[in-house]
Formats: sequence, C-alpha cells, structure tokens
Amino acid sequence: MTFGWEGFSFEHPEDWAPVSLTGGRDQGYVRIASPHRVFLQVRWRKMRSRANLEGWLDAYFERLRRDARKARADLKIERETEDGQISYLYRGATFGRGRLFHSGNRAFVLEAASSRSESLQSHLRRTVDTFAVDADADRWALLGLDVSLPSGLMVERKELLTGRTRLQLRAKGAQVEADRWGFADQLLRRHSLVDWSQNLLNAPKAEVSEETCGLRLTYRRSPLLPPFHALVQHQPDRNQLTVLVSRTRTAKWRPEWDWLT
Repeated sequence: MTFGWEGFSFEHPEDWAPVSLTGGRDQGYVRIASPHRVFLQVRWRKMRSRANLEGWLDAYFERLRRDARKARADLKIERETEDGQISYLYRGATFGRGRLFHSGNRAFVLEAASSRSESLQSHLRRTVDTFAVDADADRWALLGLDVSLPSGLMVERKELLTGRTRLQLRAKGAQVEADRWGFADQLLRRHSLVDWSQNLLNAPKAEVSEETCGLRLTYRRSPLLPPFHALVQHQPDRNQLTVLVSRTRTAKWRPEWDWLT
C-alpha cells in the first residue's frame, strides 16, 4: 500500500496505517504503525545544504540519549556515511535503524523502530527502496484515499475516520477536497450514484454528466462565489467511492480523471 504526503511517497504493508501526522511542507513527521511492535517513522525538514545533515542527526541522537537516561538504559549508536547518505542503528530503551539523506531542498529521515530488539532491516529497506519525491504532481495517499494533485496545495484539515478519509486543501484561487468513502456497496444499495453524489455535495440542481470513469458534476451557487467542479468514482475493487471537489475559477484546479490514481 502507498503512503503519500507533502510531496513524497513510499510503500508499506497493507495492514499498517498512519497514526501520527504533524507539520507541513517544510517540516513534519509521520508515524506508520503495524499490528505488532514495529513502526515506521519519517521526518523531513527544509534544508538547502547537505552540510547540516550531521547536525540534525546529532540533535536527534541527543534526544534519544535523554530518553534512554530516563528509562535507565544504555544507548549504543552506530552510523556510517556513503554517497552522501547516513545510515544508523541504535539500541537502548527503543531500537531503530534509519537512513538520512537530502533531496531537493529537504532532508529526510526514514526509520524502522521497535520497542524490542528485532530485525528491522527488511522494513527499512522496503521504505528506502520505494521512497520517491514527487515531481510534477503531489501524491496524497493514505487509508484507501489515493490521488495525485497539482503541486502547490496546502493541507487545511484532515479527517481520518472509520470508513472515511477526507483532506481539505487550499492553493491561491482554489479549494480542493479529496474524499474517500468505504462500504460503497452499502451506500449504493440505498441510493443511486447520482443521488448519493448530489446529497453529499448538497447540490440537488448540479449539472451531472456520466462519463467512462464516473460522474462529473458542476454547480454554481451564486455569481459571487466560484463554481464547484466534482468527480465521483465508484471503485468496486476497493469497495469505495472517491470524490474530488474543486471550488475555483482557475482551469488549472478543475479536477481531471488522471488525478485519481
């Protein structure tokens, strides 16, 4: 399964899921938890020069040392640098194996960690091997939602609920929502796709076009407000519905089917 956020993405096992998401484009943190003790951590930070990588890692290790002292545990750290990337391993109150590198104008730390000593190499390798920094579009993928949107959007709000994943994003001149609903078979048992879409968008008078990939809806509430453009796609193989809504007067931000990956 793919996790995509703030211009980067990587693969993780299907039964793992994000439990912490903080920060924004310039700096942030995500934690992907497993049903077991192992979890993945990704930290990123705007950093124009590779020269600051060591200092950032040293500050992180100092925090680990403080945590180890509080737990009355010894902390052992090993690290090596190759081709501009720093690999490290630590053992203490917790155990971790990670990789630090620079890409574009940001630095990234990818780490597999656990509360107990166990093999972490395979988990880290999967993350490193599949890690990608987005170029022309940003991939937003988590908990069943998977869309690729033009770069330049900022997250205003996220809702990570059982059966529903919703992101509200904003750029100059546009508001974009990406919305994933689970249990599609139950939802469509009670409503047609057109009725469900118009009810969800609170737009019973929206213009609806049935296209190969799904429904396209257009609606203007008022001449003073930008019109909304929406795409609704039933994905039966995932038993879900994905909705993209854009409120804008700018053609760049009107949703297209290739935004749905």
